[in-house]
Amino acid sequence: MIHPPDLPMDIVRDFQIFLDYIDQENVTVTKRNKHLQRKHCWELNQRFEIQTEEVTEKSDQIYYPRVHLFYNLAIQGKLMTINGNRAVLQERVADYQDFTDLEKYMYLLETLWVDTDWVVFTDDERHVYTSVIRACGKVISEPPEQKITTSGEFADFGHMVMILSYFGIWEYTIRKEMKAYKQMIPVESIQTTFSGWKLLRTLMLERPISVWSIPGRKRYGEWVVNPGQFPNRETSLMQTEGFVELLHGLNFCQGDDGEWFIDVFKELFLGDELNKSFTRACNEIFEGTYTLRLKAGDRTEIIECSSEHTMEGVHEAILEVYELVDDHLYSFFLSGEAWKGHSISSPGEWMSGSPADEITIAETGVKEGDTILYIHDFGEEFRVKIEVMERIAEKMREDSTT
Repeated sequence: MIHPPDLPMDIVRDFQIFLDYIDQENVTVTKRNKHLQRKHCWELNQRFEIQTEEVTEKSDQIYYPRVHLFYNLAIQGKLMTINGNRAVLQERVADYQDFTDLEKYMYLLETLWVDTDWVVFTDDERHVYTSVIRACGKVISEPPEQKITTSGEFADFGHMVMILSYFGIWEYTIRKEMKAYKQMIPVESIQTTFSGWKLLRTLMLERPISVWSIPGRKRYGEWVVNPGQFPNRETSLMQTEGFVELLHGLNFCQGDDGEWFIDVFKELFLGDELNKSFTRACNEIFEGTYTLRLKAGDRTEIIECSSEHTMEGVHEAILEVYELVDDHLYSFFLSGEAWKGHSISSPGEWMSGSPADEITIAETGVKEGDTILYIHDFGEEFRVKIEVMERIAEKMREDSTT
């Protein structure tokens, strides 16, 4: 069993300091990436129990791992949002405040594991998820509290190795002959705590990344993701877990359908302190018609497409509208910014885990007001800004024609 006092509740207290600061101060964000401005990062770091060293008042948010973590947890946990150039708290913070410290700790861990894209904590966008599976599989195959000398397993972790230490999963040492650079930490050894080992083993085996990580699954080609529900097809994440199963004699199990994330952890704790969390709505596929505004340079066009159209079909419509030749690679960037976030690309493009001929526009989850950036020909980069003007559901359309 795990005793809550054995967990590092300083993470809960520091996160509360973060929330109080957002609530009480006029917290502004940067224009480019909407991160907290440097003065706020510096002030928050001074207030935390666990502080980041080797930073200055001119350091950006990513150089403050604890601030950067709390920023992402607050947004992905729907406790904070960015409104214009300000960070503001959301209404559900009041419900979060009613949680016990253990429930708060587990909610932060759930938000990290299920909702947060780990790419924001590393310089390596391609391998962080598979790296965590391989390295953590090795760690949980060893007895708890055993020191494990690393040999490159944690090279792609970035700040994730530090973040998991914040949650008390392990302690780590850094290679003396190397220095941390940006989000790269040269790990020399890992040693789990007893409670951290039990938590990590439950996370890895009963809340596996291939089933529970929403951003991880999206980065490997899925778009309609309900955490806890098994993927419709085999993915690279599942293949990596299968390899780790064979290598270390482990058994990954996603849990029962309809389970809450915290359900499997209740048996690890004495007493009745772990009950509350936030419910999750099941993602449903929109059925109907999309009206899209296309803008390339000074030219604007309006097209309609069905929710059943694939993104390859949208690509073909753009080719026809702008009289382009279909002999180049292309990508749709759902973030609205070039080369940032999840993208859907030409079928067969080796860098894409999300082929355009397998994903419908409905499966992307875009709604009214969302903007997609389409790039055709990665050399010349013909760009089309796609704005979702309207979605009309099938039933609404049928009613309007009767």
